[in-house]
Amino acid sequence: MVHGIVTNHGGSIRVYSEQGKGTAFHMYFPAAETVPEATPKAVSGDSRQRSEHILYVDDEEGLVLLASRLLKRLGYRVSGYVDASLALEEFRRRPGEFDAVVTDLSMPRMSGFDLAEQVLAIRPNIPVVISSGYLRPEDQDIARRIGVHQLIQKPYTVEQLEKTFDLYFDRATASAEPPQP
Repeated sequence: MVHGIVTNHGGSIRVYSEQGKGTAFHMYFPAAETVPEATPKAVSGDSRQRSEHILYVDDEEGLVLLASRLLKRLGYRVSGYVDASLALEEFRRRPGEFDAVVTDLSMPRMSGFDLAEQVLAIRPNIPVVISSGYLRPEDQDIARRIGVHQLIQKPYTVEQLEKTFDLYFDRATASAEPPQP
């Protein structure tokens, strides 16, 4: 995962290892051409508060907790899981209660693609977003074949995730509204 992130940012990794002494990883990134803003933007979204229910699955507990907290601040309801099998079991129990699924690609025992396939077999039109620190070109083909709506490169911001949801949820809302005269 780290290799994928570093490579995608135009960097490289060097590893030095001596038996009995340890290993050192040196990561090199190209210099930035511009200086980033000193003040990070607050996670507030726009004036719309959401109420959709997101099933969030990642094998990193800290990431599940962080993403759940940030998405809840935006108004989403979130059910977070570190075990894809348990998340799938919950989805099978209550498939109509979830509005979208976000899952990590590389997880033990069940990949994000496997989870997505099973979720989409139950509810073919639910938006599924898969995230990964390392996306290969063939991952796009697999995602398209099984019906995944979006692949997002880690690390991503909650704003990127919200924009992805907005595209789907706003489209779904617009199609449910009666045509304007």
